Amino acid sequence: MAWRPENVPQIKLNYITFRFKDLNLPTGISLYAAMLTYLWFVSSGFPDALTAAGLPIYFFLLFTTAWRALDRTNESKNKPTRHLTAVGCVLFVISDSIIVYNMFVQPLASQQVLIMATYYAAQFLITLSAAQTFVDDRKERLIKNAQ
Repeated sequence: MAWRPENVPQIKLNYITFRFKDLNLPTGISLYAAMLTYLWFVSSGFPDALTAAGLPIYFFLLFTTAWRALDRTNESKNKPTRHLTAVGCVLFVISDSIIVYNMFVQPLASQQVLIMATYYAAQFLITLSAAQTFVDDRKERLIKNAQ
């Protein structure tokens, strides 16, 4: 699938449904309960119906991604990298939650630092986990080929 703006919803859907197995329902229920509580808390500041409808959809996708990343930490293969991915996804949730709070509830004094620190830390951890997975897979292939 080519990267074009009109393909973003399908790409996101493909991403969150990837490896949707071995569901840990207590984790998912806890995350969705936290999400609903947070959205209820900030919803009084939503300026229009589009925001009131769109933000919960976005947060559902975001929290589902975090849930799946947290669930995958129990898999045996590449366990350290899975933890990096999970922490990165949780940091994205925190970053976007700070943005929503800042926009719709109350401006924060150190908004730029909080948002960018969590955002870049999330980017770094997810990128690091992807790079480490690539290195680990390459090592496995070299060992198999040497035998």
